Amino acid sequence: LRTYVVLVNLADTSSKVTKMFFNDIGEKYSALVSKIDSFDVFYGHDKWARGQLIVYLAAKGIDNLKKAISSKFPEISEKIHKHDEPQIKIATYFSGHNAEAESEIKKLLNIKINIPKDYKIALVNKEEKFVWVRRDSKKAISNFVVEKLEYKDTTVFDKKNLINLINKFGAFVTSETEGSKLVVNDKDLPVLKFYKKNNLNYTVEYRGIWEMTKDFMGGPFVAWLVKKENSNDLIFMLGFVYGPGAEKKEYIQQLMAISNTLAFEK
Repeated sequence: LRTYVVLVNLADTSSKVTKMFFNDIGEKYSALVSKIDSFDVFYGHDKWARGQLIVYLAAKGIDNLKKAISSKFPEISEKIHKHDEPQIKIATYFSGHNAEAESEIKKLLNIKINIPKDYKIALVNKEEKFVWVRRDSKKAISNFVVEKLEYKDTTVFDKKNLINLINKFGAFVTSETEGSKLVVNDKDLPVLKFYKKNNLNYTVEYRGIWEMTKDFMGGPFVAWLVKKENSNDLIFMLGFVYGPGAEKKEYIQQLMAISNTLAFEK
């Protein structure tokens, strides 16, 4: 494994995990840990092998540990993604680039996104200004959608608007069942919101699950709204995966790698 997240209950001084934590951080940082009011996060590298990232989430008591997980998740998630990004990028673009798809995106949306060669164009909608590409493999189908919108006010970043955007696109996703379409399922699992930066462009990221309205089909999605700095240009990107029985993490990470290549044309 390349990444470990270790939960440390500082109140349980007899725990082997707590003892390992203090041994790993050394005397220099042990004094700082003793001054923690409730919780904090620490990072280490290469404990058992090269290229490893060790995340220590330390808190005083179980209740504070629960709060720490909720509070520090965005930071830890971003740290892990950055750590894994080089390898993910290599795997994503191992086969090269799809020049045709990249050209269609640039021509229609005036932006640049690197599309892996094994992704094929599923739909180019000039009226709605979006391009949909997909990759079909034996285990899963990965989909990436990019659409150009106009920024009007901050409500565009609200969860309700994001869900509406996904559901609107979802009408283009069909199955063998007539009338079935893709929608966000925010009843069984929450839609989570994160803030990040795409170069200097304000970006909001959402994660959740989708389903088909008349089929037993669904899976994870990750979506982004990116506002170009000093402009009203707004880009909506959506990545979603369908793969019954398959581990989806790797596919979602590759979709995130594609989104990170977004660059606005001057």
